[in-house]
Amino acid sequence: MSKRTADEAGHGVDISEVDMEALNRLIKEQDRAELVIDRLAEKKLAPIYEKRRPIIAKIPKFWAMAFGQHAELFAYLQNKDDQDALGYLRDVNVIRDSRESRAFTLECHFNENPYFSDSVIRKEYRYIAPSGADSEQADAD
Repeated sequence: MSKRTADEAGHGVDISEVDMEALNRLIKEQDRAELVIDRLAEKKLAPIYEKRRPIIAKIPKFWAMAFGQHAELFAYLQNKDDQDALGYLRDVNVIRDSRESRAFTLECHFNENPYFSDSVIRKEYRYIAPSGADSEQADAD
């Protein structure tokens, strides 16, 4: 999403208050449209991801390879023990909050391993609206 306002985009440009408000309304409308598209994509892709999970589960060390090849995640996997622990990762699942799709729980399922005793590690991510954001109730979209 755009995460900007017309005020931020102005940078000293002479723009009327009326035009600034109109731009801010359009930016908000665009952000909402992008969120609707994201939610629709999640609904359409969820069954495909579920079909893919058992196939991926058959590929040895799939998640270790996938994370190791990810440019941003690779930076966090420089420790040999971290790399070895990822070899026991057998499944990753994202569970979206039904009311706020920007909030989710990440589940990592591990085979028995020498690094930790929990077979599932969960991390919950909550969406907190930025300060000054409208406190609108969620709608059907």
